Amino acid sequence: MSYANHADLQQMRADFDAQVPGVTVPAPGAGQDGYGWEYDHDTGAMVWVRHTRQAEYDAAFWRAKRTSEVSTMPRMLTISNLAHTSGVVAGWEAYCEAAGTYTKIRYIVGATAFSGVTEFRVGVWDPDGTLLAESANLGDKALNTVHEGLLGGAGVTLTLGQRVILGIAAVGGTMGTFRGLNIAHSQGLSFGTRPARSKGGWAGGTLGTLPDAGTLSSMYFLELIP
Repeated sequence: MSYANHADLQQMRADFDAQVPGVTVPAPGAGQDGYGWEYDHDTGAMVWVRHTRQAEYDAAFWRAKRTSEVSTMPRMLTISNLAHTSGVVAGWEAYCEAAGTYTKIRYIVGATAFSGVTEFRVGVWDPDGTLLAESANLGDKALNTVHEGLLGGAGVTLTLGQRVILGIAAVGGTMGTFRGLNIAHSQGLSFGTRPARSKGGWAGGTLGTLPDAGTLSSMYFLELIP
């Protein structure tokens, strides 16, 4: 929640100063909307931040570009065709921006199709790698197409700020490519700054648990939709 520049902001500042010794919230200045609590996705904590008009504009811009309330990355950043390895289950972290029930995972197959595959599935895991929901075998996938995979059962019901892992797997036949971002070739960034998981040796059937595998050099675009 956030607060506008009104009279009782002074009391909120005082309360905050009393609760956090050594940290003082400055008085609002010109061009600011005020102060408020926000969820920090990197630390998993609520933080007290200053809201400026520019920050509000930036937030509104990214909200307008978002195609889902739970996604590994914005769709507008899917500039890479990323080859998938047969038998690998790969997943990336995502945060729920709006509580609700989600029944499908959306993803994009790039310039190479998946053909003659033995099995192709998508899934959702909790932060410990426990499988929450998965699709049935989705079969072959056409190139340069946005696809949706239906999750089994009632899908997953998430709360605001909940962290999950969205993942995908394929085995057998001709492996295609997924749209996403090759971090190793993007401004020299290391993927170690964002949690990722993967495992090899998957031969089909249930996706099972997804252990913490440290870092990956690429990120697939995956998002949950109702």
